[in-house]
Amino acid sequence: NSTDYGTIKYRKEQVQNYTILRFPSRCTKIECLGTYYHELNDRNFVKNIIKVELPKTVVEINIGAFASNLGGGYENLREINIPENVIKIDEIFSGCTNLTIYVNQNFNVINGAPWGASNSEVKWKSEN
Repeated sequence: NSTDYGTIKYRKEQVQNYTILRFPSRCTKIECLGTYYHELNDRNFVKNIIKVELPKTVVEINIGAFASNLGGGYENLREINIPENVIKIDEIFSGCTNLTIYVNQNFNVINGAPWGASNSEVKWKSEN
């Protein structure tokens, strides 16, 4: 489907042994992997991810994309770099702690920082 070409969804066996998750350059939108509680509760396969690398093509990151609550997920995530073209971020880090979020935009351009992460630091482009 050409309308979904820029939306990346990945499977358990593709990421469960990695510590860095890199999204391909065709990616424009990142969505949560599950829409129902039982799907979100089965995200332990990303528990080893400590760093997420997003391409400059990403413009939207939707709610729960990198959440660690609901029984698993990105609980070990420590670093992510938000590209300069991102115009929308929902509460994507719900349940994450001790995370450093690098935002390649000027201070407070995207509302809601730190987007659900607690005990975390947001470093804006003007501060980097």
